Amino acid sequence: MAASDESYMRRIGHEVRKTARRINAINELIIPRRKEQLQYISRALEEREREDILRLKKLKKG
Repeated sequence: MAASDESYMRRIGHEVRKTARRINAINELIIPRRKEQLQYISRALEEREREDILRLKKLKKG
């Protein structure tokens, strides 16, 4: 194998490892955080909706 081929293969290997680390970070850190944030937002919106319904009921009762 020529020196340039060897260098090219090393660069490709480096990029593959770098990409694998990024994918791992996305799978292990970013996605779980986004899921938690989504659940938090969902719960907050549901709570707001319940409060709005109660307010409307109180207004109707007068």
